[in-house]
Amino acid sequence: MVHGLRKWGSTHLPVEETVTAGVNDYMSFIVDGITYSIVLDAGVYRSNRDHFTSDFPAHINKKLSEVNAPIFCRLGGNHQGTPVKNVLVFEHKNTGEHYDISNISGSAIDLLFGQIEITEESSQ
Repeated sequence: MVHGLRKWGSTHLPVEETVTAGVNDYMSFIVDGITYSIVLDAGVYRSNRDHFTSDFPAHINKKLSEVNAPIFCRLGGNHQGTPVKNVLVFEHKNTGEHYDISNISGSAIDLLFGQIEITEESSQ
């Protein structure tokens, strides 16, 4: 399967998480040397590990699209450890070898992403 560079988070998405304006709503990404920043809408977001669903990827993708970021967010099932974690994965839209996601930060990161746990190089 062809895909761009992927960065997998370490934080298991909780069943329910509240994003509060000005507290835990900001995400910033350095992609190919350019900084892209988004602010999530305040509200309650739900995730379900057993059904492999989450409200976060669609909302984050809407915000990334608004700033023309060349990355997108998806839900990933991290099998490194027990139990399996549902985590956020950020993937570069381009599948070439010279694309980079070098920093993921912001007030929402500890809550929703944690640290980069897996880096998966692009495949062609």
